Amino acid sequence: RGTHRGDRLRSCSADDIAWLSSLSDLRCLLTVAPEVMAPGQIRQLCNAGLTVFAGHSDASYEAVQAARGEGLNGFTHLFNAMSPLSAREPGVTGAALDGTPDWLGIIADGHHVHPASIRIAQRCASPGRLFLVSDAMATVGGGQHWFTLYGERIVQRDGRLINAEGALAGSAIGLVDAVRYCHDVVGLALDECLRMASRYPARVVGDKTRGHLQPGARADMVLLGTTLEVAATWLGGVRQDHATLR
Repeated sequence: RGTHRGDRLRSCSADDIAWLSSLSDLRCLLTVAPEVMAPGQIRQLCNAGLTVFAGHSDASYEAVQAARGEGLNGFTHLFNAMSPLSAREPGVTGAALDGTPDWLGIIADGHHVHPASIRIAQRCASPGRLFLVSDAMATVGGGQHWFTLYGERIVQRDGRLINAEGALAGSAIGLVDAVRYCHDVVGLALDECLRMASRYPARVVGDKTRGHLQPGARADMVLLGTTLEVAATWLGGVRQDHATLR
């Protein structure tokens, strides 16, 4: 469950399914733990137009395979908060790495996932299926290095966000930091790192107007400097004031 409170966890009800299914006019990506979903619920969500991923899950390999049969086609922050790969039980992690062409999201901040694990995921994934997520929390882009979650103080320390138990509570990076880390530390090609932060995430939710620069697409652009720092940003072709973006 990560840093989430145990008393907030529950199974998905029929009312939940009905409400989520009503969001079909939006681009929605939903993360579920397959082992607590009733048979047919994932299929209902997928049929309603939602993109359904597995995450925060202790499911078995077999449970993930059953969820795939209902339409599940991706994994939220691979390696983190999911049953690990072992010799006799592949778990959620093994199912993800064995499940091409599933989508694999990954947090590349130097704390959540070892660089070698990112390289392994990149080799296992189908081309264009590994993408970056920031898992950013309230400290990112602002001057305050703490926030409260469930009434508990979460602090930024040594580049990590942790609760009182020392558990990771999201990340303290923006997406450009993940691009920089994957290129400079993990060793992935820069053009692929940029696609992992732009084109591939847009494809995850079926958005054909973002993630690329072509006629007819939104002119959402980021200008990066030689050290991959953000120099300028445009949203819909309009240059943004970075002070406002914060």
